[in-house]
Amino acid sequence: MRTGFRALSGGHPSGCSDSPAIQRSRFRPSAILDRPYVIVSSGVMAADDEHEARRQSWAYSHAMMRMSQGKSFVVPTPEEAEIYPYISRERQIIEMWDAKTMVGTGEQVVEMLNARQKLTDADEMMILNLGHTPSAIHRSTELIADIYCMPDRER
Repeated sequence: MRTGFRALSGGHPSGCSDSPAIQRSRFRPSAILDRPYVIVSSGVMAADDEHEARRQSWAYSHAMMRMSQGKSFVVPTPEEAEIYPYISRERQIIEMWDAKTMVGTGEQVVEMLNARQKLTDADEMMILNLGHTPSAIHRSTELIADIYCMPDRER
């Protein structure tokens, strides 16, 4: 922490709540920063409806399960993930990963992001859209940006 910079990985919403306070208490000013600066990253998937958001997130979590097994990290389509013949341990891994992702409609995801920001008192929030299709990832970003009234860069 000599530079005064700290980024926290997302993880479970309750899993990073103490880290910013610990980092702030150990902070030493530097030539770069005179106070601690906390960035919290969060995996998200927003869609027009909660069911589609869950399908996209599950497909991504499926890929993480395969990676944990030393297999290909290719993200399957939501349809492929739905028909995959999971064994119990594979389901546990996916459910564990999926629980770390903020999933739902744009409004639901923003509510979770706001709660995490308040819990951690983060200076900056970084989102990682976790889904299968580029269009779903783009839509997730768009829904969240619209709620935060962010400008549309295409206009």
